[in-house]
Amino acid sequence: MKQNVYNLFMAPKLPKHFKNKSHKVELEKGNYLFCMCGLSSDGVFCDSSHKSTNHKPIKFSIEKLKTVALCMCKKAKTMPFCDGTHRQFS
Repeated sequence: MKQNVYNLFMAPKLPKHFKNKSHKVELEKGNYLFCMCGLSSDGVFCDSSHKSTNHKPIKFSIEKLKTVALCMCKKAKTMPFCDGTHRQFS
């Protein structure tokens, strides 16, 4: 019973709102896993911190070297890419 009470009242609300800004990064061609739980160490790329949650990372591909703005508030409609949704939380 104590564990259920903890899960209801003490567990972090997910996805964790990581930051109120985008994360601009230059990515090489390849496949990536974007963190959707917000629990990874950098909040950007999956490090398997979601294993104890119902959240799964978003798989995405980059076709050529490109600078992208990744969503850090975890609320964009264009996930994993930023669409400016974080501005409503400022």
